[in-house]
Amino acid sequence: MPRVLQLSTVHPWDDNRICRKICGSLAEAGYDVVLMARSPNSNASTPPDGVAIDVLPNTKGRIRRGLSSLGIWRRVRRLRPDIVHFHDPELIPAALILKLLGYRVIYDVHEHVPDDIMEKHWIPAPLRRLVSIVSDAIERTASTRFDAIFAVTTHIANRFPKDRTHLLRNFPRLAEVGGQARSAHTETNEGGRLIFVGGITPQRGIREMVTAVGLCNREDPRLDILGECADETLSTWLAKQVSSERIALHGWVEKSESVELMRGSRAGLLPYLPSPAHIEALPTKLFEYMAAGIPVIASDFPRWREIVDGSRCGILADPTDSHAIASAIDWIYENPTEASAMGARGRQAIESELNWESEAETMKAVYATFLT
Repeated sequence: MPRVLQLSTVHPWDDNRICRKICGSLAEAGYDVVLMARSPNSNASTPPDGVAIDVLPNTKGRIRRGLSSLGIWRRVRRLRPDIVHFHDPELIPAALILKLLGYRVIYDVHEHVPDDIMEKHWIPAPLRRLVSIVSDAIERTASTRFDAIFAVTTHIANRFPKDRTHLLRNFPRLAEVGGQARSAHTETNEGGRLIFVGGITPQRGIREMVTAVGLCNREDPRLDILGECADETLSTWLAKQVSSERIALHGWVEKSESVELMRGSRAGLLPYLPSPAHIEALPTKLFEYMAAGIPVIASDFPRWREIVDGSRCGILADPTDSHAIASAIDWIYENPTEASAMGARGRQAIESELNWESEAETMKAVYATFLT
């Protein structure tokens, strides 16, 4: 089998999509897999069997990291891969060089880059539109040179050539959600807490979510927040909320620990604020909550409604309205039997359809075309 290099200068090597899902599935299929990426989030992380790790040196600052990525093709050539599967827009110049040198190149697009740039606060506001347009043009033009493109959502896929673009959605692996769907105290998980898992930013509705817990008619809702916060103002605000004893900040935790906490929760919260990047996204945590067998309380976006209403696995609310989120939380606590049934339906949807194993077949079929 050919040697496959998974390449990222942005993500840590223990990134769940890249390492556990993509690398793990390719290694299981017999490919010789090397993962070149940044240092892991956790020193306790271990790669899947059959996956070799090549750790990139840490580079501080976006500009320095971007410049270092330009020359990454030299380091790649030393590994002599047959296929290079890269994951960051900043690697497009290096990927084009590798393509010119005869490598098979796959671009894995995790985000809608033009939309994402419009929310980058480190780019001066007057320049964002120009940077977005230029980035869009570069990405679209370069994509015509690559052998294949994988896109996380349909919204992203629509930007690229149809003849070489494939959906590779970020559904959870069945192996990661095996066993009991929830470690409930009772059938309806009496006493469980609410949970939010993911990066802690203002755009993900953290303030609205925390405020909603305080507005609930009941006194028992408690919220566990798992993730890291790089926003100093928001971090200071959250620290003050902890004193109410209704909020608990856990920081970054291992995947296995977050799964166990999710399984023991009453509901998973996902109140992302409306923006182009969020409205068209399908966040991984939505499916992880469903896999844990807990109901979801999520933003009322059309694409999210297709999943949540289609599976009847949760409640949708206006993410900008803390009172609406509080009403959804109250309903979950006041209707434990119905809430438990929502969680069970979400779990069943993951087991039957919305799982990584079905997506991996698409990926492996594309890879197989390179073997002929």
